[in-house]
Amino acid sequence: MYPNCKESNYQDSVKKYLLSAFAERGTAITFDRTLRNPDILNEEINDWVSVIHGSMIYGSATLPVLYIYCCTRGDAEQYRLVRLVDYVRSLFIDRSMPDGVKRIPIYDFDDDEQPQVGFALPRDIASGDTFDLNDQTKVRQLTIQLWYPTNDSL
Repeated sequence: MYPNCKESNYQDSVKKYLLSAFAERGTAITFDRTLRNPDILNEEINDWVSVIHGSMIYGSATLPVLYIYCCTRGDAEQYRLVRLVDYVRSLFIDRSMPDGVKRIPIYDFDDDEQPQVGFALPRDIASGDTFDLNDQTKVRQLTIQLWYPTNDSL
């Protein structure tokens, strides 16, 4: 199987990209299927994102779905939540590209040098309604449909 066809390389590459982006902003990030507050020793977290990899359609182009849950606590008017959603959406835009779409590098993590073997493009971003958890956490889900070319058809 070609390196750009491996789901593990796709997931690890997206994780690498998002970890770097949220580290620059100073926002906590989890890759947990729950929406609980990230565990950071002796630090109260009031803004974070939870990333879940969704379904994938394989073919000459692979179509993965990415769910990003933006979470804020103590944010009655959703002031911080809306800004967090705007930031997440901005991670998939690149104004320097003719089409304005960010190219997310896909790496071969099975190779010690981790060469880039392709890229993923966001196709669509859908925002769900804001909902509240029992602990006064506000949550907004972003569903991101990605696309990337592969060497194998299936």
